[in-house]
Order: sequence, then C-alpha cells, then structure tokens
Amino acid sequence: MANRKQIGTDYLLFVNVGTPEAPEWKIPLCQTTVTVNTPMLVIDANSKCGPDSLVDNDVETVDFEGQVLQQDPTNTSHMSLYELRQLYRTKDVHQFKVGPKGTSADDVGKIIYEFDGRITNLSDTYPNQEVGTVTGSISVVGTIEESEFVITT
Repeated sequence: MANRKQIGTDYLLFVNVGTPEAPEWKIPLCQTTVTVNTPMLVIDANSKCGPDSLVDNDVETVDFEGQVLQQDPTNTSHMSLYELRQLYRTKDVHQFKVGPKGTSADDVGKIIYEFDGRITNLSDTYPNQEVGTVTGSISVVGTIEESEFVITT
C-alpha cells in the first residue's frame, strides 16, 4: 500500500466576510503555512490524599503565514492585506474554516476545521528584494469543530 502524505499547499484558511445566512468565503493572503493548535490543559491537583488531575481544553488557536498579494480585481476569492487588517482592527468574531481545496477525489477523508474566532495577532514583514509576508493568529471562540471532507454530487 502506498503512503499518501498530506501536502501543506492542499490546506487553506477561509474567512467568511459575508453573513452566516449568506456566506462569502475568501482566502486571506497567498498562504504558505496554516497551523491548527488544539492543546489540552492538565490541571494538577495531586495531594497527600492521592492523584487528582483534570484534563480540559485550553485556548485553541490557528496560526497562519502567507505572502502579501497585490490587489487583483479579477481575483475575488483572495483578500487583500488591507481587507485582512480591517478584520483585525474591528476585533469582531468571524467564521473561519481550514480545509482542503476540495477539487479532487484525493481530498476525500481530509479533515475540515470550522470555528468562530477573532484575529488577535497580525504582523507583516517586507524583506529587501523579497516578497512581503504576513503572520497572524486567530483565537478560537468556543471550540474547533472537525468533520471529514466528502465529495457531494
């Protein structure tokens, strides 16, 4: 049996810039990395009476990095850095998804992460003679829901 590895470019971060009733999903930046962090918090309350610990969800976050794109009026699926910064500045909670492009049968079985969150960190860097990059973090409000990608016909 051949191993099929998950390629990072197969996964994208999407943000709903519309409403929950009429979603408009866009891709922030030209993404190079998306990291989904789902830590567990262990509360250690051990005492002389015996072991006692509690495992609970810690704050889940999603970190992303991408290249800054010049605005292209013909590409409405990508956000400009300006649009992304406006989402950050409002401090509002938005709907997000991390998932596969969903363009082939090879995407079947991949995980889709869906969550509400707010962008809590955003930093852009412009190295000399290189493409500008942006890094950011999204603090999840609630928990990240996971589902499996299936092709619908």
